[in-house]
Amino acid sequence: MLRKLLHKAGELIMTKTAPQTTEIQYLQRKIGQWLGSKYRHDQIDGERYYLGFHDILHRKRTMIGKDGEPVEVHNVPNEKIVDNLYADMVDTKNNYLLSQPVTFVTENDTFQKELDKIIDSNFLLKLKNIGEGSLNCGISYLYPYYNESGELKFKVFAGHSILPFWVDDEHDEAEMYVRYYEQEKKNSITDEIEKRIEIYTTQGIDHYILVGNTLMIDKDNPHEDYFTKDGVAYTWGDKIPLIPFRYNKFEQPLLRRCKSLQDAINLMTSDFCNNMQDDVRTTILVLENYDGENLGELREKLALYGAIKVRSESGARGDVRTLRIEVDANNYNAILALLKQAMVQNCRSFDSANLRLGGSPNNTQIQSFYMSMDLDANGQIVHFNFALEKLFYFIKSHLKAIGKGDFMDEKVKVVFNKDMMISESEIMNNLINAGIRIPNKLLLEQCTFINDVDEAMKLLEEEDSKLVDALDPYANVQNKSANQSSKTNKAAESKLTKGLGK
Repeated sequence: MLRKLLHKAGELIMTKTAPQTTEIQYLQRKIGQWLGSKYRHDQIDGERYYLGFHDILHRKRTMIGKDGEPVEVHNVPNEKIVDNLYADMVDTKNNYLLSQPVTFVTENDTFQKELDKIIDSNFLLKLKNIGEGSLNCGISYLYPYYNESGELKFKVFAGHSILPFWVDDEHDEAEMYVRYYEQEKKNSITDEIEKRIEIYTTQGIDHYILVGNTLMIDKDNPHEDYFTKDGVAYTWGDKIPLIPFRYNKFEQPLLRRCKSLQDAINLMTSDFCNNMQDDVRTTILVLENYDGENLGELREKLALYGAIKVRSESGARGDVRTLRIEVDANNYNAILALLKQAMVQNCRSFDSANLRLGGSPNNTQIQSFYMSMDLDANGQIVHFNFALEKLFYFIKSHLKAIGKGDFMDEKVKVVFNKDMMISESEIMNNLINAGIRIPNKLLLEQCTFINDVDEAMKLLEEEDSKLVDALDPYANVQNKSANQSSKTNKAAESKLTKGLGK
């Protein structure tokens, strides 16, 4: 069955011809251009900024030197503060779309059961990681593969590690993908790092080592098949098992929209801390009749003893005064507020601070706060649905190959359960006004402080029973009378029976 589906590749290793010299040269040139391209550097910057390694960390304090050129100075405060609002934007957008499990629904019950086995919690976690990667790099890749046990598994590749060779301008199909990564050289005692290249085609994966700008065939593992069984190599037909998940049409990282704003926020915060520091290195001293001329020595003595000597001569009185520029915190706060607001708008994200300031907003107001992020998420969903359709081809092919059934024509509906805050009280009131009653058990399940819902239901029933008895005081009297009457009748019947027996 596997042979019929995955298209036997024949004696793949024996019949495969090595790339021609011109092809290798072409690849070397393209890989070199890509590794140094601004597009790839932007992708790396997106991931770097998400992890908190911002440009402000390399900041140097400078002054104008004698020749008019900036000169680095080391005796002034140089704070390097990272206020990572960008990472918050990425997490907010990604969690809004993918923090809740994505639902995959099909009308075929058999296919649904098999699909649920593959789309497990591990896959959903990888899908969330893909969402994060697509925001940071503009694009992320999912690689379906078989492990050593023959199980279908998935790997996530960062966008900056893959060079696609697209067939069309819309980037729907690729003739091959090149993956670049670095790893420690095997059996190396010097921690030598090796630059490795993998070329993904319909025929499998070719392995190379990048030495300088030259591609060298990996002699230990020149070629890898996508799957082998009983010594026979198989492929996925005319499909390459590498699926791109795009954030937007242009595969543009989110950081491209807001890097200058994030850098400005870091700079303003750092400058504010620098200017607020009050010590002998930042205060301007005005000296009259100072006992000495070496200003460096003055600073040293002032820092060491906390005092300096001045003198009065020829009627001129010695004195020391300071000149200070007052720092207005309101100016910094105003600029920072504008920068952060602009960053939220440019990233098309959501500012929870505005929602908190609004008191208890209704659902209409909440939706207006989420509108920009929701529209951006809808655009991302379109690209993700396109990628998932490609993924389903490999899942269906796998199920057919292992004899679970032919589901190639089955449709799968994907539902992204967005995680939006709602006003639950407003929804409850709307349901009550519409005459809809929600079972108590469902309501109790939404209460996070209740550990045992069944026990809570039992207690509620007991309370309801006591409440009924309390509201109807004659119920107990009637019940007692009925019980007494029943006992009297039974006693009379018993005597009558004994009498007849005699």
